[in-house]
Amino acid sequence: MKINKIHYLTKKALKGDIDAAKTVLRYLSRYQINAINVSSYLIVYQIIMNLYNVLEECKLCNGKCCREGGCIPLYQFDIDELNKVLDNDLLKHFIIKIEDKYYCIPRPCPFLKDYMCTIHRAKPYACLSYPFASEDLQINVLTNVPDNGYPQPVIPYHCSAGFKIWNIITDNIDKFRSKRGRIPKPIELLEMFIDIK
Repeated sequence: MKINKIHYLTKKALKGDIDAAKTVLRYLSRYQINAINVSSYLIVYQIIMNLYNVLEECKLCNGKCCREGGCIPLYQFDIDELNKVLDNDLLKHFIIKIEDKYYCIPRPCPFLKDYMCTIHRAKPYACLSYPFASEDLQINVLTNVPDNGYPQPVIPYHCSAGFKIWNIITDNIDKFRSKRGRIPKPIELLEMFIDIK
């Protein structure tokens, strides 16, 4: 499977497409590499977060993740989706082109109103992956895999939504472990939360 297709399927999964999530997790499980296994958990953590309504928590930090940091990277499929919900001229006005092949949205994000995303239906991959599956935040988690247990993600201090969801996830992992004597595989963890939708 081509890497762009995996990213596109992962974006669909992050939006709540459980079939896409299972396809991605089955694909990744073929590789017996610790960093890929950790990535699978991080993706599932983020899917779980995206299934919950955490707007009240986002209100607490006033959308800090959308206001601070570098440019928000865009894949071509992000741009295609944004073109469907935004006027093309407006989109061109806000997208930055870097080195003739990379595109991004500057921060503070021009599509943030108060603490809410005004392009939620076409939210870019990078935004959907924050904080649990964000490569920038989790790079050390990928390279420092715990021998026994499940990956402990980096959660920015201001992200009360991330902390709320992490507590829910760890409670469910602990219940699974006390019943079965092991931690759930990523796909099993996902299945524990499917009914949230």
